Amino acid sequence: MEGYYPPLVPSHLWMLKDKIRENKKRIGKMDTPFLLRNIVHCKTCLVELKPKDTSPSGYKGRYLNYSCSICKGRIDAYELHEDVIYNLKENLSPLLIKAESLTQKRLKKYRNSLRIEQEEIRQKQERNLYNERQFPNLIQRCGSKYYSTRKKRLKKSLLKSILL
Repeated sequence: MEGYYPPLVPSHLWMLKDKIRENKKRIGKMDTPFLLRNIVHCKTCLVELKPKDTSPSGYKGRYLNYSCSICKGRIDAYELHEDVIYNLKENLSPLLIKAESLTQKRLKKYRNSLRIEQEEIRQKQERNLYNERQFPNLIQRCGSKYYSTRKKRLKKSLLKSILL
């Protein structure tokens, strides 16, 4: 086709770029020190708290806070972040300990069931080895037809025990 040039950027990457740009417009800067942006609300009027940097120019430190646009309430961002992280740790720690304990119990049960299955397989293998050693005697007593049928059954039994 004359005059056609394939795109330099694949269409899926171009759409992804548009989505990222759209999200940046909707959410704002993504490299913010305000961890709880768009999450925290004023406990008095239930309005979303807006992050503000009230640091004086030329000052090395930063004054970061969340403020309410209605009641003009304000809370220090660092203090709020510490409280939230502390509460998360306090509330999640017992859950994590309980999850770890449950996981260990389940693993122990699974390990025990594997040991039992392993022992059953070992016993079946021993029986099969014993039966294989008895084949020459069976051939002499019962004939080769019985021997081949018995051998097939033993192989099936062995395969079943291995697959389980």
